[in-house]
Amino acid sequence: MKDHSTNQDSRKQSTRSQANGTGAVTESTSRLSAIGVGAAVVLFSGYIFPIFGQIVGGIASGYLRGCDRRESAITGGLAAALATMPGLLLVFGIVFFLFSPLSFDPGSMLVLFGIIAFFYVALIAIAAGIGALGGVIGATVTNRSAPTNEKHH
Repeated sequence: MKDHSTNQDSRKQSTRSQANGTGAVTESTSRLSAIGVGAAVVLFSGYIFPIFGQIVGGIASGYLRGCDRRESAITGGLAAALATMPGLLLVFGIVFFLFSPLSFDPGSMLVLFGIIAFFYVALIAIAAGIGALGGVIGATVTNRSAPTNEKHH
C-alpha cells in the first residue's frame, strides 16, 4: 500500500510525462480508458437491468484500473454516473414536457423543474455509488497491477 506522499509524487510525475509528450501510458490515461469501458458496459446493460448494469460496469472499470481499490472505486463511480446521465436526461425531459402544458403558471413550472432536477441528481448519485461498489469488487478480483508511468515497448 502506498502512502499519501508517494501518490502525490506519482501524480506529479504522471503530469510531467504528459507535458513532455513521451507517449508513456500515464495514470490519467489508464483511468480514462477504464471509465470508457465501464461506461460502455453500463450503457448497454444498465437500461435492461438497472442496478446490475451499474455494478457490472463498475467491476469492468475497477478490474481494468488495477488493484488500487480507491482509484477503482472512483473509476467505477464515474463510469456509472456518466453512462446513466443521457438516459435519465431523456426520461426527465419527456416527463417535463408531458407535464409542463398542464400548468402555465411560472411558479409551478419552477417547482416541477426543481423536483425533476432533485431526482436527476439523486439517481446519478445512487448510480455512482453502485458503480463505485462495482469498482471495489473489480479491484478485489483483479490480478493487474496499478498503472505505472514507465514507457512500455
